[in-house]
Amino acid sequence: MKILRFLVAGILLAFVASMGFFLWRSDDKPVSVQIELHSDPFPMVIGPTDLIVSLKDSHGMPIEGADVYVITQHMHHGAPPITDTARRYEDGHYYIPVLWSMMGQASVIVYANLPDGETVEEEFMVFVYFSPLYGVDNQGYRSEREIKEELANVPDNEYWIVVPQGAREITGMHFEDFVPSLISLSVSTKNTLVIRNDDFVDNSIGPFYVRAGETLRQRFDEPGVYQGTCTINQGPVRIEVGE
Repeated sequence: MKILRFLVAGILLAFVASMGFFLWRSDDKPVSVQIELHSDPFPMVIGPTDLIVSLKDSHGMPIEGADVYVITQHMHHGAPPITDTARRYEDGHYYIPVLWSMMGQASVIVYANLPDGETVEEEFMVFVYFSPLYGVDNQGYRSEREIKEELANVPDNEYWIVVPQGAREITGMHFEDFVPSLISLSVSTKNTLVIRNDDFVDNSIGPFYVRAGETLRQRFDEPGVYQGTCTINQGPVRIEVGE
């Protein structure tokens, strides 16, 4: 029995020691990689553009020595995907020159082969303008994953509208409805309207004015009807709040 007890104790000690080593290795190794995208010029316009990519580990430290490339593609039917690779690394950023041939919404997928052999990727939806926008603060682009994760956690009582980059131009070119003409809410259930303006210009949606890059949250505690003009769809928006 003593031999059996010693044997079991030895196995348990070995298991605990191995688990401790595993956890230490897990804490020591970055568990995620953050990919950030900027551009020069900002926002993007037709012609040559530098995509500026930064890679950061779970501690917020830049990752050097990665092989970074992007696949860009305009969203209109028949547009081919184009691959471009990073040409230089400077001050924590990878620079990838691309050439935009036309105006419109486009996809930018960033791929990075890390020094440890791992491959990571991130997709961004951007808008390529015909000419530069003046008075716009330079900022990073929000990834599709980030947007989807945020919308997946929306409380049941909130109704969200996300205004993308170039919303007015996209609506005019493709007749897409980012904002419905009728929004139905209820005091007892879905009582909060949230408008997040990811566009680079200020927008009005019904009676509500939302600055570029800002989020408006309006809770309704009484039934009523609210109306106004939408700068995106260039038409009226009616908000009906029931019991």
